Amino acid sequence: MEYHSSLIFLGIICLVSCFTDPEIQFVESLQVAATNIESCETDTGSVFFIVSSSDDGKVYVYVAGNMSFIQTQYISKTDFSLVQDSSSFGRGLAVSSDCRCLSIGSPDKQVILLFSWNGDSYVVAGNVTGEGTDIMFGNSVAISPNCGYMAATGLIP
Repeated sequence: MEYHSSLIFLGIICLVSCFTDPEIQFVESLQVAATNIESCETDTGSVFFIVSSSDDGKVYVYVAGNMSFIQTQYISKTDFSLVQDSSSFGRGLAVSSDCRCLSIGSPDKQVILLFSWNGDSYVVAGNVTGEGTDIMFGNSVAISPNCGYMAATGLIP
């Protein structure tokens, strides 16, 4: 089965997944006010979509299932004292290509939360904080494919 994904901008961002088979064509959309969308594929072939929404302060984890999307987890800013009152939780978002590592930036708090996949869900592995004030550390984040390195940027006001 061949897999394609794309984004469509219609006031809110919709994640559209198309599963293409010579005999089957299927399209489903997840409608969320998304700040960022990342995807990865596990070693068992599961395709994950990680969707952040600064509007509600949550990051959602979906698995592309048999002709549907299945929400398996959400990570809420209210669960972490460092970012509880953040207005930008999820603006920086990265997942390793094998889905083992996830980082969520909260630039107004200058914090990046780090998570690892335990086989069932993402669990907290630590955090990184920026130095200085008003640099928006965590505005953009990236993770190497093997989780060995993470890069982060901020914005100079």
